Formats: sequence, C-alpha cells, structure tokens
Amino acid sequence: MFFKTTASIIFLASLCMGFPERNLGWKKDTSWGRQPHGPYIVGGDVVQGREYPSQVSIRYNDKHICGGTILGPDWILTAAQCGKGYQRPSMSVVAGSNTLNEGGSKHDVLEIIIHEDYSEEQSWRNDLCVMKVTPAIILENGTSAVTLATDTQDPPSGSSAMVVGWGLEETGGTISNDLRKAVIPIVDRPACQADYENEKEIYDEQICAGGMGDKDACNGDAGGPLFLDEKQVGIISWGKPCAQSGYPTVFTEVSHYTEWIKHHIQL
Repeated sequence: MFFKTTASIIFLASLCMGFPERNLGWKKDTSWGRQPHGPYIVGGDVVQGREYPSQVSIRYNDKHICGGTILGPDWILTAAQCGKGYQRPSMSVVAGSNTLNEGGSKHDVLEIIIHEDYSEEQSWRNDLCVMKVTPAIILENGTSAVTLATDTQDPPSGSSAMVVGWGLEETGGTISNDLRKAVIPIVDRPACQADYENEKEIYDEQICAGGMGDKDACNGDAGGPLFLDEKQVGIISWGKPCAQSGYPTVFTEVSHYTEWIKHHIQL
C-alpha cells in the first residue's frame, strides 16, 4: 500500500491512538505494504533540542495525523492528502515541541488550500497544500519558518538528505512520542522509476530518497519535510512497504511549487 489518502481505510495506528476512521496517508492496495497515514520514521534517531524548529504536528480532533513545516506566522506547508476531506473546524496545528503529548503552542486551522491539480490517481501528483492558522505562531524560542529550496534542478543522486517526523520505530511497531530523524540518500528519477517499474509513474515534480532497507519513512507522517543542506527539498508523499530495500520513498519536490506557495500565502 502507498502512504496516501484514499477513503475507507482504517490504519492500525488509528486504533491505537484514536485517529478518525479516515484515509490519511496511503492508498490501499494489497500488493503494497504501507497502510494509510503516510510515513513514519524507521531506523531513525530521536531529535535532540530544537534542531528542526519549523516542524509541526497537524492534528484532527487533537490526534496527530500528519507532519508539516512553518512558512510564516500564519501559514503551514504540508501534503494535500493531509487536508483533503477533513472537517476544518476539527483540525489544529501544534508548533514548538518535539513531543506529541506535551509542550508547544496550539493553533486552529482557519483555511486549507489544496493544489488545484492534486491527483491521487496520478501517483499523488501535486501533493501539497497550505493551511492558515490562528493565533499566529510566535517565531522565537526554538520555533522558526522553514527555508524552501528554490533550485528546480534535482539534487545529485546519492546526496544525504534528512527526513523528519513522528512515528513507528519499526514496521508494525508502536508510535514514537518523540520527533525522529533519519539520513537517507537521494535516488535519481530514472532509477526510482525503474524500482517501481510499471506500478506507478514518478513525475518531474517528485523526488525519491531512501530505499536502502535500514532507514526510511513509513506509515504515519505524510506532509513532513525532507531536508538537504538545511533547506526543505521535499514533502513526504508516498511509497512501498516501510524501509523495504529497493523501494525509495517519493516526495513532492517543493522547488517546483515556490511560486504557487507565494501566490496563495501572499508572500
């Protein structure tokens, strides 16, 4: 299964944590190993201190469902699958904490703008959205806006990128309360497409990373960031079974969408 949104899937973590009975992360497909609620971090390390001050937890009925990053005091960047089909008044964002059960500041979601060409059928193409929050996030004391990559040239294959999120420490494991990180290599698009063969298409607006079999994203934290050289280059989107060798995670490549983001948040 992919870590993408699709209706009427109950994720195991939803039973454990009380998530709403919704499709939050991965498309159901019995030939694929991931459940809904896009990737958690497998084989990673606990983040110490506020190393990733732009990271936020997106919540539905006060339960963590997705990751995201701070664009500015009023705006969050995340995956389209994290905003589609949810009742906005029940959504919130928590900023400024590495743990899910305490700390940080809570912000209600006022508006959700999903990319107009988002398509689950086309390998979750254009999987991004922005969310407006209130009250404004105070950008101090370990909370700050993310720096987005603007170079539309793909990162070099083999470059070490950092994926960040909350979640499963191993496939089928328990959900981590602590923010985690894992270093994974960039995989060039032709190699990534070959890995997925004819099952899914990898588009120019997507990049791949991971697939080494030891560290990767897994079910649960779609919408979270992929960093390279301290800039966000990707948004966690979809992939095959967690940390399965030969199947990289696929990310929305943010450099292709900087103008779209600026237009909608009026930067």
